[in-house]
Amino acid sequence: MASGVQEGDHYTFTSTVAAKASVLQFTLGQEFVTNYGYGDDRQAKGIARRDGNRIILQGKGGESETTVVYSIDDEGFDAVFNGPNGATATRRYRRLS
Repeated sequence: MASGVQEGDHYTFTSTVAAKASVLQFTLGQEFVTNYGYGDDRQAKGIARRDGNRIILQGKGGESETTVVYSIDDEGFDAVFNGPNGATATRRYRRLS
């Protein structure tokens, strides 16, 4: 399950899977620090920008860089995760009625 809240340029994305919740908060154009739900003390820094209906997060943790692109539409949003070594994952989140 996932949800998102926008207040001006500040966003909060929450996702829950199998009794584990992850919260990502950021303000467009400002550096943020997150643990990306690793479940331990590892942290990553990132910056977010908006391009039309897309929010693009570019982050770096340790030696690896990750880009996440959220494409938002009336039915929900897609999240495309581009990680190190060319790894890619796509998730589709639908709005609850």
